[in-house]
Amino acid sequence: MKRLIIQVTDFFHRRHIQSDDNYIEPVIQYIHCNIEKDIQRKELASLVNLNEDYLSRIFKKEKGISLKEYIILEKMRTAQNLLMNTNFSIGMIGAKVGFDNFSYFSQTYKKIMGKTPTEEREQRDTAEGL
Repeated sequence: MKRLIIQVTDFFHRRHIQSDDNYIEPVIQYIHCNIEKDIQRKELASLVNLNEDYLSRIFKKEKGISLKEYIILEKMRTAQNLLMNTNFSIGMIGAKVGFDNFSYFSQTYKKIMGKTPTEEREQRDTAEGL
């Protein structure tokens, strides 16, 4: 009987872990496909038919960072890619990753990436000149 209880508990535990993955992957894909939008937790929870708080908990458990942190990090990675590989203006890049306010974009970029978008662009231009 004890072994049966352990097997049933193990089965449901594995099923729970697998189902968490099934929720996280569509959320990540949605974030990547809609990076230019102001993505809200409510919108993501609705996408996978979960409660916002529950989605946030399983996301943090699975990815090790909060949903909000992940969204901002992905926006900054996309901005970095655009800064390094295009000649779009920094303001346009900020808009392409969902920031209407240039100053806020620049502050957020520096906080996450360790340098301002202008410094990032200047570093690229210096490296290309070599």
